Amino acid sequence: MKKTARGLRNCNPLNIRKSSAQWQGMANVQTDREFVTFAGNEWGYRAAFKTLHTYMTKYNLCTINDIISRWAPMSENDTKTYIRTVRNESGIDSEKKLYWTCKEDMVKVVMAMSYVENGVRAVKAEVEDGYRLAFGF
Repeated sequence: MKKTARGLRNCNPLNIRKSSAQWQGMANVQTDREFVTFAGNEWGYRAAFKTLHTYMTKYNLCTINDIISRWAPMSENDTKTYIRTVRNESGIDSEKKLYWTCKEDMVKVVMAMSYVENGVRAVKAEVEDGYRLAFGF
């Protein structure tokens, strides 16, 4: 029997690490020592979209290459493979400038990142719910 990926067990499909941040939708009981546990996957996706929004607006990281290089640094990950997989899964060139207001592209990128993090395809409706919770549209 295959074990459910940690990100999915925690309703945190992009594996956001614990910090001082108090995310909306955090579960009342935090069951993981390293990663945030959310009340549902849509809240984990919301946190991911909010983080990517910060990357884009504060740090000007607006391509898959730039985003993944920060999200999954080479000191901890096979960053090149992560980038290649997100590019292939999303169908978006890794040098294309992304805009957080483009729901279609952002959902594709987050779905692809979730696939890398968990090894299974994301449920598009949950990712779209996360985008709506993050940005209201």
